[in-house]
Amino acid sequence: MTSRIPAKAAATYRMMPGKARFHLEAAMRELEASLEDMFVLRFMTKLSKEHDVLTFVTANNNRVMRIQPPLVLTMEEADRFLVAFRAVRADLATFEA
Repeated sequence: MTSRIPAKAAATYRMMPGKARFHLEAAMRELEASLEDMFVLRFMTKLSKEHDVLTFVTANNNRVMRIQPPLVLTMEEADRFLVAFRAVRADLATFEA
């Protein structure tokens, strides 16, 4: 669909019929509401696949990540987690530091 819309999205939006704008706005609200959940899942996936860090979402909130460290955690393991967390954070950052 986006490939068929003219380049100026704001102008295209203004020319849309009211019913189309209404539905587009509803779809955008739903998308915005799910972005936090999708970000947490993406963050967890990168930690798991790229750094072998075991993570889960909490039982009652998809926006809270739970890590599963070993029962006996060494400083090296804690440092490895921090390095992995920083790397994923930097990779997914939308703002430059």
